[in-house]
This record gives sequence, C-alpha cells and structure tokens, in this order.
Amino acid sequence: LVLDNNTDILSYNTSALRLLGAETVPAESHVSALALNRSAGFRSAVDGALAGKRSEQLVRQGGRCCQVMANPVLRDGEVEGAVVVILDITEREERENLRREFTANVSHELKTPLTSILGTAEILQNGLVKPEDIPHFAGNIHRETERLIGLVNDIIKLSRLDEGGGLGQWETVDLYEEARAVLEQLAPAARRKQVTTRLQGGQTLVRGVPQIVEEIVYNLCDNAIAYNRPGGSVTVTVED
Repeated sequence: LVLDNNTDILSYNTSALRLLGAETVPAESHVSALALNRSAGFRSAVDGALAGKRSEQLVRQGGRCCQVMANPVLRDGEVEGAVVVILDITEREERENLRREFTANVSHELKTPLTSILGTAEILQNGLVKPEDIPHFAGNIHRETERLIGLVNDIIKLSRLDEGGGLGQWETVDLYEEARAVLEQLAPAARRKQVTTRLQGGQTLVRGVPQIVEEIVYNLCDNAIAYNRPGGSVTVTVED
C-alpha cells in the first residue's frame, strides 16, 4: 500500500487487500487505509510510519498471521506519506508454535527417564535392595539411559536440520531387508512382551538415507510391540 499523510490510499495491489481481509477499495477518491482493516496492530503500524518512524506489527486476520511493515516517505525532512508492506507469515508462526510444543514435550520426555534413574540410584545407594534384585534395578537404569541417549540424538538431528545440515547420503534401500533386520533386533523385546512377529512381502526398493529409513521402520515395529498385549502378534508387510 502507498498512502499519503492523511492515511488515504494512493496505490495498492490485490494481495494487500486479501491479506488485510478487504475485498475491494471503495470507489470514492479519498479512502483511508484504516477502513481496510480496523485492527489495533494495523492502525499502530500506519500511525507510526506517518509519525516518521519505521513501524512493524503483527496482524491476525481470518486464521492467518501477517507481518505489517510501514515506512515513512520523506520529502525535505517532512513526512509525505507511507509505504506499507504486508507479509503472510502464517507458516512461520505455525512452525514456531510447533517448536515451542516440541520443546515442552522434550522437557517432559527427558524428565521422565531422569526421574526413574535418580529414584533407582537412590534405592541402590541406600542399600534397600536385596543382592539378587540388583541386576533388575541395574537393568532399569540401563534401559532408561538408552532412552535418554535416543532422545538426545533426536534433538541433535533436529538441530542439524534447522541449521540446514544433511543427515547422510541418499541411497537405494531394501525395505524388506531393513524390516527383517529390525525384527531380529527387537526379538528380545518381543519375547519379554510375549508378542510374536512375522514378516511378509518381498524386496521393495526405495530411495532414502539408510539410517533414517531404519529408524522409521524401527519406531513403527518397536511401538507395535511395546503397546501390544501379552500373547499378541505383529505382522510387518513390505510391498510396492
């Protein structure tokens, strides 16, 4: 939007109208930009620019979030008007919300195994465990520590992605072989849970980072076993 020093619109485009939630500009010659959007943020940005200062505000309209940047236009040191640029930052805001949610979830996920490790260590430290039960409690510490390491590794990977770094070379991966290897790796967990596993299908080739493909298959199978019932079963089907 290009405005004069009375907030009247001198020039605009349809994108600006759409983002401000206005369908058209009234036909009369003098139309105030403030008639397009009556939010406090938009008014503040325009007023700030016409006062001679660069102004930036967030405006939420119809489920979207827009960044409004207003700059004064000066002639001989006097404010002649303003140029207002509106950016749709809805996707960026959603990413930030997801990041905040992720941080909260990670904090909780890290606290849970740490609390378990601390509690078990205190019991051992205070001599409250029979000698024959020590392997069981040590196993708890080992299991929760592995869980912590997995969480920390996930955080490191996400950090690398945020920085634009890659996680490895793309290769041709056989999903069937990955699934077979994963089920072998999870066999002890399946026995403890009294869950039988079965693999069916055949060679299925995909393009991907082998480590990431393996983690995807592992997470699916691990959850299927962990949240199963005693005597239950898991069938992994791999096909094009």
